[in-house]
Amino acid sequence: MLERFDIGPFYSQYTDNDEPIRSLIGEENTNNTLLKFRRYSVIRIDNIEKKGLKNWLIGMFSGDKMQGLFSNTMQSPQYLLMPHRMIQMVYNRKLNFRKGKNPPEEIKMYGVASDGDLIE
Repeated sequence: MLERFDIGPFYSQYTDNDEPIRSLIGEENTNNTLLKFRRYSVIRIDNIEKKGLKNWLIGMFSGDKMQGLFSNTMQSPQYLLMPHRMIQMVYNRKLNFRKGKNPPEEIKMYGVASDGDLIE
């Protein structure tokens, strides 16, 4: 399996933020920051033996005698990484991210504890 993480954008009081990010971060607190990321995965589902004299010779020298067959790219939900106190602010303020959902189902939030551990 191959995984790729697309990290960003990063939000702070100094970035150009749309609502509700602007209301969540606020303008007075410089410690409020958010980081979005998404994970993409591809799984090797089968091997196909390479055919032909050229591929046989290449396989003798490289050891690669098979061609991989891969699945379609699977995309994770959009994740937000933020301090746990900001997660509490999201639920306390009942921010409307989209269509009144609080927070949207496709956004998962992780908190960062003071010792650096992730809180899911």
